[in-house]
Amino acid sequence: MGPNAATLLTMRQLLLILAVIFVWGVVPAFAVTEVSSCDAPSYSGDGILTGDLDCTATPLFLRITPTGSLDFQGFTLTNVVIVCGDQWSFSSARCNLYGPGTLVGGITTERKVNLRDLDIINGSVHARRAKAENVSFTFTGPTPNLCAFDMFQVQNQSRLKMRNVSIDGGKCGVAADGVAVRAFNVKITNSAGFGIDQHDEGFRSSLIVKDSIVSSNGSLGIRGTRVRVFRSTITNDGGDGVLGGEVGENSFFGAVRIEKCTITGNRVGVDSYGSSSFKRTRVRRSTISGNAVFGIQSHRAPTTITNSTVTGNGTSSECDVTQACADIAAFADVPKVSRNTTCDTSYEINSGIPGSTLGICSLD
Repeated sequence: MGPNAATLLTMRQLLLILAVIFVWGVVPAFAVTEVSSCDAPSYSGDGILTGDLDCTATPLFLRITPTGSLDFQGFTLTNVVIVCGDQWSFSSARCNLYGPGTLVGGITTERKVNLRDLDIINGSVHARRAKAENVSFTFTGPTPNLCAFDMFQVQNQSRLKMRNVSIDGGKCGVAADGVAVRAFNVKITNSAGFGIDQHDEGFRSSLIVKDSIVSSNGSLGIRGTRVRVFRSTITNDGGDGVLGGEVGENSFFGAVRIEKCTITGNRVGVDSYGSSSFKRTRVRRSTISGNAVFGIQSHRAPTTITNSTVTGNGTSSECDVTQACADIAAFADVPKVSRNTTCDTSYEINSGIPGSTLGICSLD
């Protein structure tokens, strides 16, 4: 049975409407909320900042709920906290914050936030899931008690992805509690604490760092349960440059992979935990030198070092006085050092001062 006349008419009308939209560019209009004052109301959908807005006298908590966006349009928001959604928002609720623009303040959400082309000053992102691209964080004045990203875990669905992100100063760069972290072309410098701390006692999530710089942080450079670092520079951090596996009761499952990296000027270059039954530490085509105590320290994980230079470590005044030092340190499970790897000294952990060597380096 063919379509009746009413149906054909409806179809013709629909085709006519589509033709008009195509030819004349007629599209349905959606309301856009203008954010122009420090008493701006909550809104859903799209919003735009219409000019610089300084809420120093009257702090603004700008709520975008449950799913919406804010286009900064090149302007600056000062003394503003952006609240995306609420605790009752459905799991796919998200906030999209786009620049160019500047936020002097913070962002908080129980769900997801996407950031692009923004400068954030003296502010933190608190979220379950976040994606940031072309974003800078700067902390000025006395060190604020804030990390640029303060992530939390919910039902193993949490994630942080950063690309072209810089973080300078603050309490720490990234605190990720049970959150999978991907950091590509990221620079994290001058925090009072650690650069990236991706602790996961459930050992389900991993930390991947590529083409990045983590430098001059007061404590650890990078820490995680399962850590992979590629083509990156980790220098002059107050603690370990890279610490892998030593997180909570499940450090037994930790692993570390370092490739094409330069790791210098830290207390320990690479400090690895783990188990021969599960994960292995691998260092390839990297330079690890000038670290205060050890270049590489392997506690439980079997370690393989290939095509790398591990020399000139043990620069601390503590060395051979109160602290054993060497290029490579391990327990009885001796690291496998390839013929294309250079190291000068090694040390068997807990063998005293100066202690025993492992017999794997040129001066042993």
